[in-house]
Amino acid sequence: MAIANSINSSPEEFTESSGEFLLHERVRKFIPANIGGGVYNLGITVSGGVITIKGADGNDLSATNPAYVSILDNAGQKQLLIPVTSNWSFEDANGSSDIINNTFGWTSGVATQHHPMYIYLTLNDAETAVMPMLSRKPNKSLSPADTAIGAPDDAVADTEYRMWSFENITETDWDENRTICIGSLISYKNTSDDWIFDEVDEYTGIGNFSERRLNTLAAGHNGAAANTYFLATAGTEPQFSSNTYYYSLTRDGYMWIHAQFSNCNTAGVGANGLALALPMNSFANARVWGLNAKLMDNSDGQKRYHLIPYGADTPSYVYLYKNGSATYLTLADIAASDRLEVRGVIRIG
Repeated sequence: MAIANSINSSPEEFTESSGEFLLHERVRKFIPANIGGGVYNLGITVSGGVITIKGADGNDLSATNPAYVSILDNAGQKQLLIPVTSNWSFEDANGSSDIINNTFGWTSGVATQHHPMYIYLTLNDAETAVMPMLSRKPNKSLSPADTAIGAPDDAVADTEYRMWSFENITETDWDENRTICIGSLISYKNTSDDWIFDEVDEYTGIGNFSERRLNTLAAGHNGAAANTYFLATAGTEPQFSSNTYYYSLTRDGYMWIHAQFSNCNTAGVGANGLALALPMNSFANARVWGLNAKLMDNSDGQKRYHLIPYGADTPSYVYLYKNGSATYLTLADIAASDRLEVRGVIRIG
C-alpha cells in the first residue's frame, strides 16, 4: 500500500521503492487502531500522577527512537505516515492536574466509578503532525468542532462526545479532522471534578480497548436524581437496598448493560414516568435495541411484569412500558420490597 511520508527522507526502518514503503524486520510491532491506521513503537505509562506516551520499549521517543503513526488524510484519499520523535504527557489529580474541571458528560461534583477513557491520535490541518486526545467514546473517526476540544488551558470537555488534548493547542488547527483510537486507560472522576488514572493492565494501554472489562455506573449521573439511577422528576424516585449496575463497551460502539435493583426501601411517589439513566447516551432511533426489563412486584403478591424499554426523545435514559399496556411504569408503581431488572445491548450515540 502506498504511504504518503510526511518527512523528506525515508526513515531507516523503511525502504522506499517506486512509492512503496517496505517494512524491515527490525521495526517494532505494528498495532492497529480501532478504525483504520495504527502505530509503530508507541506505548503509554501511568506513574506518580503522570500519564506519558513514549516508546513501546519504555524509552523516550527521539530522532533515533521514533514512533510512526499510520493515519488516513483529512480528505480520506491516502494513508499518511507521521513520525513522532518526542513524548507527550500530562498530570492527573495525583500530580499538578492538567485535566481538572473536564467532566466528560458526568454530573459535576458527583464522583464516578472506574471506567474506560479512550486514547486517540488526531491529525492537524497541515497533515504533518498528530496530537493525543482523550474521549469517553471508543468509535470516533473525526475530531469535534474546536469549541468541543479541551486542553490543559481550556476545560471544555464537558460532554461524552468531546475530546481533550494532552497539550495546549490552537484548537482550530485540529478540529473536525481525522482521528484514530489507539487504546484505552481506566480512570475515575472525584467530587472535585478531577481525574485519577489507573496503571496500565491487561485490558488497557496501546492496542487494548477495555472490551472485556465490567464497569460500574455510580448513582446520580446522566440526569438521575441524587443517590438513584432514575431520572429526576417532580416526585420521589425509588431507592433500593441493593443496586447493581454493570456495563461494558465494545470498540464498535455498543454498550452491554445489566442493572438490577433489589428490595425497594424508598417507594416511588408521583405519576411521572420511571426512567432509567444510561451510562452513555444511546444512538438516535436505536434506544431500545436489544434491551429487556422485568419488575418483580413483591408489594402485590410477587407479580411479575415484562417491561418494554422506550427511549422517547432523550438519549440519556429509557422509560419502561408494562407488557400489553400503552402507558409506562410510573414512580408510584415501585413500592416497598419490589425488584427491577434491565439488561441487554444498546448502540451508543
